[in-house]
Amino acid sequence: MAKHRRALAELLDGLTDAEWNTETYCDGWEVRHVVGHLLTPALSPSWRTTAAVVKAGGFAKGFDRLAREFGEKPPAELIKLLRANANNVWSPPSMGPAAPLTDILVHSQDIARPLGLKLEVKPLEVDPALTFVVGNKSNQLFVKPKRYAGLRLIATDIKWKFGKGAELEGPALELLMALLGRGAALQHLQGPGFDLLSERI
Repeated sequence: MAKHRRALAELLDGLTDAEWNTETYCDGWEVRHVVGHLLTPALSPSWRTTAAVVKAGGFAKGFDRLAREFGEKPPAELIKLLRANANNVWSPPSMGPAAPLTDILVHSQDIARPLGLKLEVKPLEVDPALTFVVGNKSNQLFVKPKRYAGLRLIATDIKWKFGKGAELEGPALELLMALLGRGAALQHLQGPGFDLLSERI
């Protein structure tokens, strides 16, 4: 997890001001907002995050508000904060370390890919994130079971399989991103379950 945060910081260090304002795979969020979101655990005590969620009327709106607030900090400060908090082990209550790992893996790609940049991830590093998003602990904030219901998910670059139904296979990272609603990842997947997942994103 820490190494992925540092890798993202390195990538961000080379961005222009215009690139910081580029739209990402997260609807409505520019690069700076995604970074702001990744820094929320470090910059917002639990009570403040809870208050933002309650005031906004839901998790999505609350996290959006905090991401936009923190994302307005100067790029150099955001990069410094990301590096300083690379070893931050905070995770949502009862979710464990796979939750922040999932966050940094996917959000790093949300930033890099629209900019035409690459952040390499070893397939085995994706394994715990994949297992997490199809487990009960992720259902509140990450992936609802109805997205992958009736699918047999198969990673082609690691020994990971899940579910029953129409098969859908591809690289572990692409499966993770697709499960988390990133339609751009679908081009890397194939199988009888393709249309079913496509309809749910």
